[in-house]
Amino acid sequence: GDETFTRIYVSRERRRGRREDERRDDADETLPDGLRSLWSDRLNEVMARHSQEVRFAFEVAAALGQTVDPREWRAVLTILGIEPPDAVLEAMIYDRLCQELEDGRWMFVHAMLREVLAQGARESERWAGWNAACAQHLANTSHHDHERRANHYLAAGDAESAIPLLLSAVLTYLRDRRDHIGGQRALFECIRALRSQRVSRDSPQWLEARILWTYYRHMRPEGYDLIRHVERNMAAATRSGEPHLETLALLVQGTVL
Repeated sequence: GDETFTRIYVSRERRRGRREDERRDDADETLPDGLRSLWSDRLNEVMARHSQEVRFAFEVAAALGQTVDPREWRAVLTILGIEPPDAVLEAMIYDRLCQELEDGRWMFVHAMLREVLAQGARESERWAGWNAACAQHLANTSHHDHERRANHYLAAGDAESAIPLLLSAVLTYLRDRRDHIGGQRALFECIRALRSQRVSRDSPQWLEARILWTYYRHMRPEGYDLIRHVERNMAAATRSGEPHLETLALLVQGTVL
């Protein structure tokens, strides 16, 4: 769990790699397999003393995030019928694989440890199920972080359920947070989901995505016929008969022109 060790190890491996292959022009920016193996070995050493269900519980924790709310963790485990391994968590903290936080949550000490758990779940085809349970819990609690719930649906392979949540997340970023980076990230994920589901380009969801895309493109108008797209979106919103789309198109028109 020592970040200094991680940096030194990565630096050493990169220097060794450059010495072994002087012809390479670009150094590998990814963490080396050796480092992944170190975390995997440490995790397996602890998990070997417990049942497979304990590993499942920590894979669920990895699905919830780098930092875990124990109440959320317990709720998702209950959905899945898995007993919360409190004693093992204490052992993970003692072995410096996890760390308690002052606000009652706990976290994996390194992102690579969480990735080892996630990768094992993916390879064993458990990852989708864990994320589906996470999404179910967030839906049951009327969780307002729509992007987070959408990401669980995406990881579960349920892009259809993620699309309206991602569109809602983009609007929240615009209205409440003024966070353009977050809004664009959610919009890109939404567009990918629309394409993966082969949603008709004439659908209200695609129209809403196009209107929002026009808003973000007005910040970088080079090579983009802004007026034409605003007018086309406005006409399509009017034809749709959807009041919220007409309102959104008007708002974007007033903002970008």
